[in-house]
Amino acid sequence: MQRLTRAELLSLARRQPETLVEMFLALQERLACNSTNSHQPPATDGLAKPAPKSLREKTGRRPGGQPGHRGTTLPLVENPDQVEQHRWHRCPCGQCHGVSLAGQRVLAYERRQVLDLPPLRLLTTEHQAEIKQCPVSGLLVTASFPATVTAPVQYGPHFRSLTLYLFHQQLLPFDRLRQTCQDLFGQPLSRGTLTQTSARAYQALAPVEAVIVRGLSQAVVVNVDESGLRVAARLHWLHVASTADLTFYGVHGRRGTVAMDALGVLPHCHHWLVHDHWKPYYKCYQAIVRQGRQDHPRRQPGQGRTKQGQAANLLDRLEDFDLQVLAFLIDPNVPFTNNQGEQDIRMIKVKQKISGGFRTLTGARAFARIRSYLSTGRKQGRNLYEACYQLAIGQPFMPNVPAAGP
Repeated sequence: MQRLTRAELLSLARRQPETLVEMFLALQERLACNSTNSHQPPATDGLAKPAPKSLREKTGRRPGGQPGHRGTTLPLVENPDQVEQHRWHRCPCGQCHGVSLAGQRVLAYERRQVLDLPPLRLLTTEHQAEIKQCPVSGLLVTASFPATVTAPVQYGPHFRSLTLYLFHQQLLPFDRLRQTCQDLFGQPLSRGTLTQTSARAYQALAPVEAVIVRGLSQAVVVNVDESGLRVAARLHWLHVASTADLTFYGVHGRRGTVAMDALGVLPHCHHWLVHDHWKPYYKCYQAIVRQGRQDHPRRQPGQGRTKQGQAANLLDRLEDFDLQVLAFLIDPNVPFTNNQGEQDIRMIKVKQKISGGFRTLTGARAFARIRSYLSTGRKQGRNLYEACYQLAIGQPFMPNVPAAGP
């Protein structure tokens, strides 16, 4: 909005009072925006942050478990890892003066179990390859190491899978991950090791990503969204295409069609795409749009690029994309909102708040592909730590792809 001087405002009020009223209403609307009614993040609310309001209706019942509610507790493990038996030496009943029980038969045991972690430490396995001399040629020959043992000292797959899980799923920034490894195992993690582990995971997940893309291209409905991402101090975009079973993330420097074509997902989707044109409206759809046009007419040809208000922009969208807006009435497979896409894109905001952007585009793309694998695994009921271990040994699971839509 153009900033006017006091004299200009007074002159405008005399010549075009209706314009001044529109400016006042626009400013009033802007000042009323907060994190609950606009795209503004909660951090911008400051001291004026609205109080949280519960949507639950009061029932009059006391908090906590209700009568008849079956509580839950830790179940006994059928085959414990170790057993400690506590024995009687003398009877404590008080009527036998402490007679010895050493020769009495054990009738039964009362069982209690403690679930705990073993001492956290790295287990070192040394591989020794025999060196022998050929009795005929006199040459020295050395036995082969396992194919996975390639360096004098290296981390094993369990440790590498833990770093993948903490960095890519729990979103620990590198410095905190390094501290965690130091505190738990007495072993600081180098950035090079984490980068190399992520790079190997990225390469191993190429066939998995291909399966995800194929599954999305066959889906009846695909939710899509995008969000800004800082990569190498420049603005890039994280694109997501997802269903209830599959997630694809891709990073590109552009936001629109060029990025969609380059990432290779949307050009192959031939069914419904759900995106941000969708809003929760409508009853007597066309009548409501016509009524709105009385107060907010469409910009006519020849008026140039005069800025419209938000209401006029919304009406343009509702008129021009009426089929897309009302698609959920035509096809029951189409959801009413884009919640799926928005939920899948939300994690990148959490990532940026915790550890900022990415130093390189290579690192951003590795993160996107690994998160595609983990998000898909979560949707398909996989244990994500086990999924990280499979990835660390180069054998990632292949997602289940639903049957192709009509």
